[in-house]
Amino acid sequence: MKFKILYKILIITMIFGVFLIYLSSYIGWYGYEKWKYRRSTRGDIEQSKMRKVFVKQVPFIVVPDTIKTEGMFYIEKG
Repeated sequence: MKFKILYKILIITMIFGVFLIYLSSYIGWYGYEKWKYRRSTRGDIEQSKMRKVFVKQVPFIVVPDTIKTEGMFYIEKG
């Protein structure tokens, strides 16, 4: 009898824990809208250095007539 009650409590706790982890992840992702600021950055390397997020410049070579790109490529923190 005692084991049945403990078993039920354990199952309920595990289900609640899984639900709570999912809910926390959902709220964290959609609540803070993290994807909005991951697509691109504004400014150039000088502004990035001024904001103290500049990591390094990426050596990037484009073969002419294949891809049209403008600007410099660099990595920022965060």
